[in-house]
Amino acid sequence: MATKKTTINTDPFAPVRDTILEAVNTAKAQQEKLAGAAQVEADKARAAAVEGFEQAVTAYRENFETAVSATKAAAANLNKIEELTRAQATEIAEDRVSAMFKAMSVTDPSELMKLQAELITAEQKKAQAMAKEAVALYQDVAKDLFAPIQAQVAKAFETASKFKAA
Repeated sequence: MATKKTTINTDPFAPVRDTILEAVNTAKAQQEKLAGAAQVEADKARAAAVEGFEQAVTAYRENFETAVSATKAAAANLNKIEELTRAQATEIAEDRVSAMFKAMSVTDPSELMKLQAELITAEQKKAQAMAKEAVALYQDVAKDLFAPIQAQVAKAFETASKFKAA
């Protein structure tokens, strides 16, 4: 009796093909995983950039509005200084005219000297009072103009104090 040989038709390259297919699938899965992670990071970066931009715009608006407000306050105080100076000059002129009228009716030289001394004393007192008031107003102008800068410095220190040393 003759023996029959059964041959199984097997593909000698099947294991290689399976290994290559498995490597491709693994690489594809890794690529998809990396692409997903990259997208997440890109979304985070985009959100941080948008938030930073919005904060910058808000800070700019706040600084601008503060500067405008400070400038208006300083201008108001400068107007007060101008009004004070004008009123003082008018008052001094009126006092001098009044003293001149009095001096025209004076016949005694000692009385004229007394009138002149009174006028000088009164003008000195008024000038001192005006200087005091003007200094206070100029200090207010300086405070108003530097208020935005002081606020920014305070905010910077506050922000810096939140950071902890590594």
